[in-house]
Amino acid sequence: MGLNSNELGKLLGLSGRTIRDWKREKFKPTKDHISKISKMSGVIVPEYKILSPYWNNPKAAILAGKRTFELYGLLGTKESRICWNYVRRWRINSFPVYNLP
Repeated sequence: MGLNSNELGKLLGLSGRTIRDWKREKFKPTKDHISKISKMSGVIVPEYKILSPYWNNPKAAILAGKRTFELYGLLGTKESRICWNYVRRWRINSFPVYNLP
């Protein structure tokens, strides 16, 4: 299109700063703004759905945990897990200020 951010902002009714923020991915443009830019530039934008930023975290965490267990079994040895429980109890008893509910 050959426009700088200030010129494009004027065409869209926005400030140039908003366009620059889009470029830096500080903010995301709305579907309306994307369609306006698409019409002005002649570039066809495929249909898309805006997802929550955390749409896959719970599912990915479950799958990753299962896969890790499949590959490696329980992490550490039985002795190291027992030892860690002693260390954890010692920290809780020694530093009660840091105990969180």
